[in-house]
Amino acid sequence: MVFRLFSLISMLVFPLLLVAQRFGGNPASFRWQQSGTDTVRVIFPTGTDSLAGRVAAITHRMAGSNPVSLGQQIKGIDILLQS
Repeated sequence: MVFRLFSLISMLVFPLLLVAQRFGGNPASFRWQQSGTDTVRVIFPTGTDSLAGRVAAITHRMAGSNPVSLGQQIKGIDILLQS
């Protein structure tokens, strides 16, 4: 009897003490665009087109100036710009 009462009380009180992690993500209505070259793909929110173009150009230039140490294939990378 005491065990059942303790179980009932703990099942009612314990969920009130839990704290969930807040997700600071973007809403589902958020619109994304993408741009890039053979070495980089930049994913960015609408309105930051000029910044995304600069990031893609700089990254492409850096990939071309550094020789590849293992093989001749340059793998593309994805860059996500968030506000």
